Amino acid sequence: MNEQLDEIRESRESGGDPAALRERLESARKPIDLKREEHEREVEALSAQWDRQAMASPAEKRATLDALRERLLERNYINNLLASIDREAQSLEPKAESRG
Repeated sequence: MNEQLDEIRESRESGGDPAALRERLESARKPIDLKREEHEREVEALSAQWDRQAMASPAEKRATLDALRERLLERNYINNLLASIDREAQSLEPKAESRG
């Protein structure tokens, strides 16, 4: 994904068609949005599992916490990718001319 964003950025900097670049960005965003939704469901499920583990063994609790930590790290990565896509999309917007 980062390579794809780099290609889009290079194309923008070399004068690529903004409409085509916006389309590529939107196309790249869709699977990431789906992955984010999946991760949110997993975080909710793991959180609920944690809440039910009052009497669980330390090993079971540790496994749940480790899985939850992993999902949260992945969620941060996904959110960073989406923020990069948003920044690229904003850079494709026409610049407002200042009046003076």
